[in-house]
Amino acid sequence: RQHGLAWKALTLLVPGVKRLYEKKVMHVQALELLRVIGLQISNMNVQQLKEARAYDAVVRTAKFGIIEYFKELTDSCPHLIFSVDVSNENIGLFQVAVLNRQDKIYNFISQMGEKKNRAHVISSSGNNMLHLAGFLAPPSQLDKVSGAALQMQREIQWFQ
Repeated sequence: RQHGLAWKALTLLVPGVKRLYEKKVMHVQALELLRVIGLQISNMNVQQLKEARAYDAVVRTAKFGIIEYFKELTDSCPHLIFSVDVSNENIGLFQVAVLNRQDKIYNFISQMGEKKNRAHVISSSGNNMLHLAGFLAPPSQLDKVSGAALQMQREIQWFQ
């Protein structure tokens, strides 16, 4: 009972706490739903995975850097690590992470040992990993760092 009163007082005194709590609950519920989906896709063959758009889902998690979902999908169905972005020159997930500057996805794939196998891959337009790192980051990533000098520093770090 005291916990309920304290929570009500906190939501009244601190604006945004309730909204933050609701977002956290929604995130946890989405992850639970993804675990259930993971159980289903773990038994699917390649054709069923295509029909379920599981490959598209893992590419999107790599693009947006949603590491929890990426891990859950690739743990449930390790074959998904070989997904390609058909909308972007059939580049692999490792390249998707570099192109979209998603360091958590990049580091996770690196730890899996995929770096050695996929780093040399060339896209359909002849771009390798260094070319992708040399492209300007998406605006959503550039906006995370204020100031041109800091943005340039972050871009150089990706290229290295």
